[in-house]
Amino acid sequence: MSTALRVRSRNPRRQQLALGILLPVLLLMVTGLFIAFSHNQRPSHHAFHLLLGLAAIIGTAMLPAPLVLRTASMVLSASLLAMVALPFLGTENFGATRWLTIGEWSLQPSEFLKPAMLIVCARWLATDKNHLRPLVFMLYALIALLLLIQPDFGQLMILSTVLIAQFYLAGLNNRKLIIIAAWILGLILLSYWLLPHVAQRIDQFLFEETDRYSQAGWFARILAEGGLFGKGIGSGTLKNYVLFSTSDFVFASITEDFGLIGGLFVVLLFAAVTLCGTLTAAALHHEVHRLVVAGLTLLITVQSIVNIGSVASLFPPKGTTLPFLSSGGSSMLAMSWGVGVVLALIRADHCRRRALQEFANSQRSNNQGPGSQGYRASITKRADAFGGAQTSRQ
Repeated sequence: MSTALRVRSRNPRRQQLALGILLPVLLLMVTGLFIAFSHNQRPSHHAFHLLLGLAAIIGTAMLPAPLVLRTASMVLSASLLAMVALPFLGTENFGATRWLTIGEWSLQPSEFLKPAMLIVCARWLATDKNHLRPLVFMLYALIALLLLIQPDFGQLMILSTVLIAQFYLAGLNNRKLIIIAAWILGLILLSYWLLPHVAQRIDQFLFEETDRYSQAGWFARILAEGGLFGKGIGSGTLKNYVLFSTSDFVFASITEDFGLIGGLFVVLLFAAVTLCGTLTAAALHHEVHRLVVAGLTLLITVQSIVNIGSVASLFPPKGTTLPFLSSGGSSMLAMSWGVGVVLALIRADHCRRRALQEFANSQRSNNQGPGSQGYRASITKRADAFGGAQTSRQ
């Protein structure tokens, strides 16, 4: 098979995949904005967070891939420092110290830590698997300790699940995966014994009877009242007796205002992001880029499943946000940055493939011209500038 044919055979419809990720994300953002305005819960703040998220997507997507990956290391370092400072400078709300407050604004460092850690770990796993893998375990152990100190058990479980999947995609053998899974299971049991609020939530989930006042019964009433098409925007009553109707329980607000159809529409949007992100990860050329896109896609997927499952009483309540829908600037900005990273890597792959296509065409049209070596060097340099460097150089 010729070089040109090989390039074309590995050239998926990247623009359609990028649009398949970006369009559902934008629809989710707009839906969250409607809910914030209809519930009259700081809608101006939510609109400002949405604009910041859009700026993060566009700005990050336009950056060269090597710069995007290096930026993740800086974000991870800043997030770790902020989490270390939380026990001393953080603000406690509902028994947890997860926020740094500056005036009217608050910052949740763990939201930025999740995508940054997945990007950095992807680079380590793909660059030098034997040498840097112990660093991944040490980094995870440090982050697990910092999250348990807050405590933020939900974030830890989300990050652990995605990291196991990333290890599997990086080629870690099954025996080591089982050891990691067993270690995380032990961490869950230890948290149950040592953290009273974790034990309380798990006990309530496992042993609470399902009546009209329980979590399961409460969500069943919301679905029954919302019906198939909902009460209409702003007509729901959830905002009158639930503190987090636009954050942790925004999915319940959607089903009340837009009905079962609205809830299914949101689920389908997240499914579209998952599908397109997975196809994108499979189509990318470099292992680092594949692992980064797969990790960030799984982060959005797992967190949405955990949030919706908690609202529907399929999981114990975790206190996590629903990506792009929940109010909260940290979650919106961090998840939007992750989407921007995915789009930047798609763009880098497109530029690299286009450079290779130009080189292949020049070789076909002039087999003996311009020595090929200098032209190949210029094409390689151009591809590297857009993130086309080999995995070992990332």
